[in-house]
Amino acid sequence: MKSIIDKVIARIKKDYRESFRTKILIKLSLYGSVFFGLFFILYLIIGFHEGSIFMFSGLVSQVILIQLFIHKKLSYSLTFRFGLASTVVLLLLNTLYTGGIYSHTLPWLLIVPVLSNLILENKKDNLFWSILTLTILLSLSGLSLYDYTIINRIKDTDKILTRVCSYGGFTFMLLFLMALFEKKKNHFYKELLIKEIQIQESIELKKTKESLLENQERWKFAIEGSNDGIWDYNLETGEVYRSTKWAEILGYKKEEISGSIEEWKNRIHPDDKELVESLLQRHFNKEIESYSSEHRIRCKDGTYKWVLDRGKVIAWTNSGKPKRVVGTKTDITKRKIAEEELKNSQGKLKAIFNGSNDAILLLTEKGFFDCNPKALEMFQIKYHSDISYIHPADISPEFQPNGENSLEMANRMIQIAFEKGSNRFEWEHMRLNGETFPAEVLLSAFNYGEERVLQSTVQDI
Repeated sequence: MKSIIDKVIARIKKDYRESFRTKILIKLSLYGSVFFGLFFILYLIIGFHEGSIFMFSGLVSQVILIQLFIHKKLSYSLTFRFGLASTVVLLLLNTLYTGGIYSHTLPWLLIVPVLSNLILENKKDNLFWSILTLTILLSLSGLSLYDYTIINRIKDTDKILTRVCSYGGFTFMLLFLMALFEKKKNHFYKELLIKEIQIQESIELKKTKESLLENQERWKFAIEGSNDGIWDYNLETGEVYRSTKWAEILGYKKEEISGSIEEWKNRIHPDDKELVESLLQRHFNKEIESYSSEHRIRCKDGTYKWVLDRGKVIAWTNSGKPKRVVGTKTDITKRKIAEEELKNSQGKLKAIFNGSNDAILLLTEKGFFDCNPKALEMFQIKYHSDISYIHPADISPEFQPNGENSLEMANRMIQIAFEKGSNRFEWEHMRLNGETFPAEVLLSAFNYGEERVLQSTVQDI
């Protein structure tokens, strides 16, 4: 028997542990069944057969209704209304057989509107049960006015026992209902608190969603509007997300590019593939902080573009393996072409610099720092490094033909060239063996990196 009850309780807890109102209904039904059962036994003992039939009927009705509810054949409100209606009918019959207005059952009828208020949160229902109870009480009181006598079927010797049991049970039921009212009040406050928290969470969630949406739109605009192609490589699945710009760099539409890593690997120029894979693997091995590679990649039309490919692992597995890498791809073809043109141009300039028949020297206000081979020959300087920071006055006589000091005059000529951009004049130079010779000097100012320098072209005249 205990195992059956335990199974029923376990099933009830499993199916209805989330509903407070359902718990109240189940408890009331169980207590009602217990009281109907106890009074059924009491009436059998004292020989009140009609009452025992009423109580047994109440017991059966409670069990049937609650089973229908548990198996979801009846709704919450219907279960309670049927249960309350059957209880009222049985209590009224019991009252009519046990003394009417003086019956020990009468207080139990007063519980009906209390139960309605506790269970059914419906004003119409509460009003109905309250009026019905009041009508029954007035009707029972009115019977004595018309000299209608209700015979009490309970023997005089058993009336005291019956009243004690009835009033004792009624007192217990009142205590139980008071406890339920307290629990319901606490539950109500708890629900209010939960709703308040949910409202606050809903407001915060809405704000968070709006913020995320705003950030998402901002990043989407930044990604799509950027000149960089964005990629996101998941090493566990082998899938790669690529932005629209990534595809456009190669002359494709986004839907024409697959989501595999091979889409990128197979497009790398064969001469660059080994270096690219090496750099990527070094980053995966945590030898370098991030991956960065300049390489050529094949476009839709079969030509190759230079790209700057950069990436960084943003998620690692527990074993220390790369899990997810994100990065950018930038088209640097124009830069590479410009670098190549500059390299070629520098090569030409170097050839002119080294092959010139005139001495060419580069200087700042501190003195010379570079020269061509003709300058070494003209001034009989043995090593190229010896020219470093020699002042023009150091390879000149102390005074110029006009009698002016060479150091002062040289500084003045240099200053004029810096201010005007160029300065042409005649000058008397001196070789290291002390031989002097007249020369025509052209000083031309230009930017050398971040520094302003002069090119001194010296022609032996």
